[in-house]
Amino acid sequence: MKNQLRPDRPLDSLCRSPSASGASVREGSRLTGYVVGASRPEQHWGPNVWVGPSGLAVDRAGVIGELYAAAAERWVSEGKTHHYVLVPAMCADWVESWFRLGFGLQHVHAVREPGGVPSGAESDNLLLRLADHRDLDALAELELLLPAHQARSPVFAAGNPSALSDARRDWEETLGDASSETWVAELNGRVIGCAMRCPVERSHAHSGPARPENAAILAFAAVFPECLGAGVGRALGRRVLERAGAAGYSAIVTDWRSANLQAARAWTGLGFRETYFRLFRRVD
Repeated sequence: MKNQLRPDRPLDSLCRSPSASGASVREGSRLTGYVVGASRPEQHWGPNVWVGPSGLAVDRAGVIGELYAAAAERWVSEGKTHHYVLVPAMCADWVESWFRLGFGLQHVHAVREPGGVPSGAESDNLLLRLADHRDLDALAELELLLPAHQARSPVFAAGNPSALSDARRDWEETLGDASSETWVAELNGRVIGCAMRCPVERSHAHSGPARPENAAILAFAAVFPECLGAGVGRALGRRVLERAGAAGYSAIVTDWRSANLQAARAWTGLGFRETYFRLFRRVD
């Protein structure tokens, strides 16, 4: 969980990365578009190039194909065959252009305001409380559940799950961080789920134009499999949203694998609106 959070990399910082490369297009003396990508660690993402929210800008969708053609020629020649791009969800013509280049939808980013949280039915025995150090073992187990869940159908996401001891150590650090807040759901004395909120500045994905001002991120949520379908995830999500508003945040973001059906139902059911799509192509 915690290892997925990274500092922001705006365009100027991105362009200074040793692995950065891309292409631009001009019409006369006017710049009409650019694409800039950089690599992330291969042990998790394969031989990759990422085009983040700040790495793509065009004045019309028609130039996306030629930009990608120019940039990808170098990427593939360098052996970087896993290509990721974050595209604004509201720009349907941009999304369509990337689909026509062989990309598919992999991940969804979303946002909503903290207020006006939808109500929902909860068990009378369900207790929501702030996590503390007595919950470390349960939190570590819940962290390992997410990559295991996403490795199964229909997500089939490859990953490198942490060891239980590493997950426990990460959670101990997280619980000691005053800028984050973790809630657990307890049923009949047993912790069955959790959700964690922290400042959006800790997210590498929600950066540049994909980062709302004064925002928090719902960075992690998980429920034990035998408790799925009982509204526990939504109850935790509602509590995180309520507390984000009380803490003075103007917005809260989250993200999920598009094929993670439970996450998609839970977060759209709480009113999150799609903002960015992460598209992926593997060149064989």
